[in-house]
Amino acid sequence: MNKKGKIIGLSLVAIMVVSLFAAAIPSITADGVKNGDIPDLVITDIWTVGNRIHYTIENIGGEPAPISYTGLYINGIYRSRDKAPALGPGAKSDEVFGRYDYRGGDIEVCADYRHRVDELDENNNCNVLGPEPMPDLIITEKNETALGDCRFNVTYTVENIGNGDANASNTTIWIGGVDEMEEMEDPVPALVAGDHYTNTVGPFNCTPCQLVQVVVEADNDKNVTESNEDNNERVNVFKCPGPDLTITYKHETPLDNCSFTVTYTVENIGNCKANASNTTIWIGGVDEMEDPVPELAAGDHYTNTVGPFNCTPCQPVQVKVEADNNDNVTECDESNNEETNTYVCPGPDLIISDKYETVQDNCSFTVTYTVENIGECNASASNTTIYINDVEQMKDPVPELAKDDTYTSTVGPFNCAPCTTLKIAVKADNDDDVVECGECNNWKINEFKCPAPDLVISAKTEEINEDNCTFTVTYTVENIGNCKANASDTTIWIDGINKWEDPVPELDKAGSCGDSYENTVGPFSCEPCTTLNITVEADNNHNVTECNESNNVMENEFKCPAPDLTITDSYGEVLDNCSFTATYTVENIGNCKANASDTTIYINGVEVSEDPVPALAAGEPYTNTVGPFSCAPCTTFTVKVKADNKDNVTECNESNNVMENEDVCPGPDLIIADKHETALDNCSFTVTYTGGTYTSTVGPFGCTSCDILNITVEADNNGDVTECNETNNNKTNTYVCPGPDLIVFDKYETPLGDGSFNVTYTVKNIGDCNAGASNTTITVDGTATEYPAPALSSDQCYTDTVGPFNCEPCMTVTVTVKADNNDDVTECNETNNEKTNTFVCPGPGPGKPDLVITDCWSDGNRIRYTIKNIGGEPAPASYTGLYINGIYRSRDKVDPLAPGEESIGEVFGRYNYRGGDIEVCADYRDRVDEANEGNNCCRWSGE
Repeated sequence: MNKKGKIIGLSLVAIMVVSLFAAAIPSITADGVKNGDIPDLVITDIWTVGNRIHYTIENIGGEPAPISYTGLYINGIYRSRDKAPALGPGAKSDEVFGRYDYRGGDIEVCADYRHRVDELDENNNCNVLGPEPMPDLIITEKNETALGDCRFNVTYTVENIGNGDANASNTTIWIGGVDEMEEMEDPVPALVAGDHYTNTVGPFNCTPCQLVQVVVEADNDKNVTESNEDNNERVNVFKCPGPDLTITYKHETPLDNCSFTVTYTVENIGNCKANASNTTIWIGGVDEMEDPVPELAAGDHYTNTVGPFNCTPCQPVQVKVEADNNDNVTECDESNNEETNTYVCPGPDLIISDKYETVQDNCSFTVTYTVENIGECNASASNTTIYINDVEQMKDPVPELAKDDTYTSTVGPFNCAPCTTLKIAVKADNDDDVVECGECNNWKINEFKCPAPDLVISAKTEEINEDNCTFTVTYTVENIGNCKANASDTTIWIDGINKWEDPVPELDKAGSCGDSYENTVGPFSCEPCTTLNITVEADNNHNVTECNESNNVMENEFKCPAPDLTITDSYGEVLDNCSFTATYTVENIGNCKANASDTTIYINGVEVSEDPVPALAAGEPYTNTVGPFSCAPCTTFTVKVKADNKDNVTECNESNNVMENEDVCPGPDLIIADKHETALDNCSFTVTYTGGTYTSTVGPFGCTSCDILNITVEADNNGDVTECNETNNNKTNTYVCPGPDLIVFDKYETPLGDGSFNVTYTVKNIGDCNAGASNTTITVDGTATEYPAPALSSDQCYTDTVGPFNCEPCMTVTVTVKADNNDDVTECNETNNEKTNTFVCPGPGPGKPDLVITDCWSDGNRIRYTIKNIGGEPAPASYTGLYINGIYRSRDKVDPLAPGEESIGEVFGRYNYRGGDIEVCADYRDRVDEANEGNNCCRWSGE
């Protein structure tokens, strides 16, 4: 087979292998070479020439592939190997298995037999070549379609499921399955592998509703040589189309005159046309009428309403509707033509749908009722009868009622004894004037309680007259009954004694505007503070007949009003001369007026003042201030204030007249409220203190720098003032005497072009007083040099640049700067004077560039850095590498840098920083030849 023929013959397995191979390899460059740093061997083509198998091998990796072996498998079994030459990236070679004679079978060729080559992808070495393709025709789909004229068509699909092309052919349609009944042959065009052809043929005749065999056979004439000749036909049994009439809907509708109509639907549920026919209506087994039905296509229906038909009201009758009773239509199913049911003939039906009684003002009542026709046709005129306790009271005429009509009437009034219970019945059509379908539902019966009044006391309150300590009673009598109450009397009882009879007018029934009466009676006197039983009784004389005589009374206990004096507040107020006054409030918390009284003031049990108090209304207070009173400073005394000490006022509670409290006689008390020290430039200090509203600053006081002092400020140290508290006069604290403190605030090295470097440093006095002149020492790898520093005041800085210092190129040295190395200045902290770091000495000036990262930081989600060339030659363009937590993440291109040139704020623009330790390294991959390859990185610990 030639190479072109081979491509068509690739099996599905080969296609899948190639797809998997394509999905597995990494990205490929424009020249077809895979990204990566190692080789990758694949078989890109296989073909046969005579009995020899040829193949193409290609290196799609990024590095050269050495000499290797290629393996040959026939039907999955190893057969031979072939030596393949070394291949550069992207190179390929056509090779042949020279020692194997091919005689057929599935071919698989695999590069790198035994896996001796280290490859980028070890799973893409093989390719396959299958056997010679052949067509295979089958019938994949076949169905019959009934036509409206009771014939049918056949639709089929022939498909080439082989792997070779099929020539043009014929499809044969057989009806009945016998050779002499062949109906037709249908030409089919040539079909390539996987293609199909669909066609509809016919129409074919057959006897309605009969079963026939339908066979469709592809390539019956054997025009196509196929891989399988046994799968060419599809056979099934088909039922010939025919009509089928059925009754799908039937319903009876009553008419007002008690006849009815029948509505029906006949439908052709068959799959071809039904000729015109008749539908027969049977009533009670009698053929009442024939209804003509037009021709119906498949799926069509015909609906009609026929009648009316008469029948005895309320009697059941059988109604049957039958399609095609005369068998004018040949149907596939003759058993589904009829629909039968039992129907109750329409008739009227009278009921009492509503009934209620209404009480009249004179305690009689009326009856209101509604009669309704719930039947299906008209009811003639009738009478409704009213019964009370099974005795007929009256007949009420009712007019003719159509279906669903109602008639409402109110009859009466009827009298009855108040509070008695009656049985009230209302019956429709009591004389049976109307023939009804339901004669048992004409009644509505209920019990009714005859109306009567009912008087109750619905509200009662007592109101105190505060001026004279009497009280009145206000009450409400209410008629909660359902008819009017005659005039009556309300009785007021106090402790069981009838104190008052109050006339009450007629009261309307409950819910009316005049159903209640309110009045206030009294006043009544009583002994202050005593408890009374007060009862109000409606209709005490029984002038009104009531259904409930037990709810006429409302009673409660009532405490007679009285005043009650109490001391609600008492306090002392200090005067400047250390005496005091007493202020008190007396209040009448009773519920009537208190006469004038006296309030008595006691100090340590001795009466010192009696203060007159005017008469006080209920709830009224009286406040007064008495004094001044003297006492020994700082001593404790008791003040008692007593209201109505002489009992001029009769009170319900005599135990709440006194308020008593302890207090301390006024006196002075000196304290130190605030104190602080202030350091001065000459290392002395002052003390500022506050006592009350007096503040003073004293000093200065000298002390040895940095010594710790105990400082106490004490008020009234000589005891000139007698105080209530002598223990709170002083305030003490420790204080560190002021002194200077020199530190190296900043320090950095600057390389010079000749391979030496300068040191720039700043000395700062962070102490709180002046530092004298001193010396600063620069030590480079143990060699010290001193430089003078001037006197510095507090917070003052001194900056100097010294040098140059020489060192071996590219060597690391230790540089220390120490302030006041000779201890010329006495400092509070001698441990913070120096700053030390290591420094890489600059390389030779004219030799090489040297790239360093002098700073790195995060800016939001971007990482920035500063890169500098500290070497003596220009640095070419380079890349800077980024590592997060020690793992490489990104790189950034840097433009060329001249000696000493730096680029500030470079950014890794393609990396979003989300946290972690940062390391930024100049000259990523070491592509620049530098004076020092060990100083490229900057590290920064992220949050």
